Amino acid sequence: MKKLVGATGFISLLFSLTCQADTVNLNNGDQVSGEIITLDSKVLIIDTKYAGEIELNWEDISTLVSDSEVTMMLPDRSTVKGKITGLSNGQLDLVGGTSSSINLSDISKIAPVSDGSYATSGHSHLGGSYKQGNTDTFSLHTDIEYVIENEVNRFTLGGMYNFGRQDRTENENNLRLFGKYDRFIDEHWYGYMNTDYTKDRIKNLDFRIYGGGGLGYQFWNDDIKYLTVEAGAGYTYQDYNDSIKKNRVPDINNSAIRESFDISAVQVFGESKGYANARWAVDLRYWLLEDRLQFFHDHEGIVAFDGESFSVKTHTGFRVPVYEGVNLLAQFDYDYDNQNKRNGADSLSDYRYILGIGYAF
Repeated sequence: MKKLVGATGFISLLFSLTCQADTVNLNNGDQVSGEIITLDSKVLIIDTKYAGEIELNWEDISTLVSDSEVTMMLPDRSTVKGKITGLSNGQLDLVGGTSSSINLSDISKIAPVSDGSYATSGHSHLGGSYKQGNTDTFSLHTDIEYVIENEVNRFTLGGMYNFGRQDRTENENNLRLFGKYDRFIDEHWYGYMNTDYTKDRIKNLDFRIYGGGGLGYQFWNDDIKYLTVEAGAGYTYQDYNDSIKKNRVPDINNSAIRESFDISAVQVFGESKGYANARWAVDLRYWLLEDRLQFFHDHEGIVAFDGESFSVKTHTGFRVPVYEGVNLLAQFDYDYDNQNKRNGADSLSDYRYILGIGYAF
């Protein structure tokens, strides 16, 4: 169990019994010895033989000495490697690495020496509902996301599928695939490129493809909380089902129908077009109860520069871990697209309530 260390003088005596260990000196004169695990979000974690993992606030540390080589990250996300031998004039002295010294206040992260290898993470969910009686309804939702990253690069791939039926009539059938690449500039700022593919049978959408890029800012990324915001620009091309268009166009050779029919509606409905747009996105994950209850919310908005198209996709909910990566899911989705009615759908908005089970790794 992790503990936050305060000003406890008797601890120094216990630490003096250890040898061949990393050593941390605190501003109040106390000394902690063990193995440095990591420094992130201004909290240093050191593993001790007598008390397990202990958390130390970074501002309470006056100096430290490492028994082996470590990697230290600076605010500009560059790294310095070396074995820490002590403190002099506000700088950590290093040997056997890429620098001879570094300002203690400049260090934002510490980790074991990395070979640049990538870490992977992700999740998948399956949910839905079934009701039989006066009205027979069935719904299915599935999604997956896979992330591979190191200190500089982050790749994200994912997709989701939704299907719904009421009394043998489909009322939802859509697929979305997406990919994104993030390149970190420093600890918080990153540039990104992303692409998105959507197909929606109910809205008569054969496909919508988006590609773009921009800047992102990562506020948090630790074991408790994660928050990023993004803004950029891109280009969208979409195409609607030709057979549906033809079925909905009346016989304009009939004079009576021709006089009452607004041909401009045909030109809008099913229109294939491309347009430049602006994009913003937010991604938040927060453990309300550590390892017991996680809240999440993400949304993405796209608005055409000509003002004709505007859409927002949101996903909000809770995850409850139950066993070895398996979790229960309660999620609410809200999608808005001002092109829906113009292209044959019944409403500008779509709502979706999801209860399911998932797996995170």
